[in-house]
Amino acid sequence: MRRYLSETKDHSGGALRSFRNWIPDRGPSNRPLQIVGLELCADLNVDVATAAIQGEDLWKYFDSIKVFTKDGRIVWDANGEASRLEAILRVGPLRFREHADVGTGTGVTVNVRCFIPCAIPRAKLASDFELPAYLLEKVEVKLADNSTLDIGSSAVTINSGSVYVNAWCREIDSLALPVPWEFKTASWSGTDEQVIAVNGALLYSAFVYANGASGGASLAGFDDHRIDGLIEHPWDEVDAMFWQTWARGESKFDGSTVGNPVFGSPFSAATPSARLLWGLADGESLRSCPYIPGDLTIRATNSVSSLITGYTVLHNRSKRTSELAARKFGIPESAWRVHTRKGSRRNPSRWGGRAAFMPLRAPDPRTAS
Repeated sequence: MRRYLSETKDHSGGALRSFRNWIPDRGPSNRPLQIVGLELCADLNVDVATAAIQGEDLWKYFDSIKVFTKDGRIVWDANGEASRLEAILRVGPLRFREHADVGTGTGVTVNVRCFIPCAIPRAKLASDFELPAYLLEKVEVKLADNSTLDIGSSAVTINSGSVYVNAWCREIDSLALPVPWEFKTASWSGTDEQVIAVNGALLYSAFVYANGASGGASLAGFDDHRIDGLIEHPWDEVDAMFWQTWARGESKFDGSTVGNPVFGSPFSAATPSARLLWGLADGESLRSCPYIPGDLTIRATNSVSSLITGYTVLHNRSKRTSELAARKFGIPESAWRVHTRKGSRRNPSRWGGRAAFMPLRAPDPRTAS
């Protein structure tokens, strides 16, 4: 794994900071680079009065996080709170490091680290979702002002700070056009129904949460949900917990207290602050993602207000993307081939109607013999 460090920019409350053109297209071995994840870093000097800042809430320093690609997509568009939940959902609690609480004091040093996964590690072929370095346009973040971190009883003053991005990358042997994905959020207009215009994409995952202290407000009033065409019978908290345990193996218990998880997760805690609405189990392939031709309609028995849905969708391939890559690396568009499991590579009937969504690979002209 290779780390590429962006330039460093100063903190200014409410300001936008953009980072671009710091990752090469190729690594030290002259092979194409793919981005596994982007680590947003903020080294701050703060005054904390009245009460500590909860570690879960430090992600809120990034009021907005956007990752743009050169083919015109915004592949990540969410605030820090939703980004934390999506990161945990993608990589699992065993690979997620929660921040420690920050106690009261003056001139306290706080090192905020927020990891944005640019892959879907749980997929059968995780590399097919990684973001090629040549496709990254920029990372844009909006920084919090003092009031943003005044959560609960805590009163925070940000005295100074610096912001930068670590890109964690790896080299691959061929040129890649991954499955295009986007992570977004959408606010509920009421309490019992939400309609999201997906319009011809595959649904990879969706979850619901509400803004609040300590990583989010309680969802105690969110009794159950259904999704038109996907989940016809009410799915409650017990169902969601079972799925997290069986499908992803996320409940790790200690030896003394039955039901007490060693590794906490906002999705499977005793009082969850996020609820899974839809997702794939470990190792499921792209063929398991449902195709949503129009709207994604979620119906709930719920009394929690101000709900927000975070969701990841997979789009079909863009000709603009393949043309960009062909120009960049000097290869004909005809060089691209579907990248899938060996037994189904030349058998489209086994792609489950997902031909337009399949990842592509092409020989690298610099390394091909």
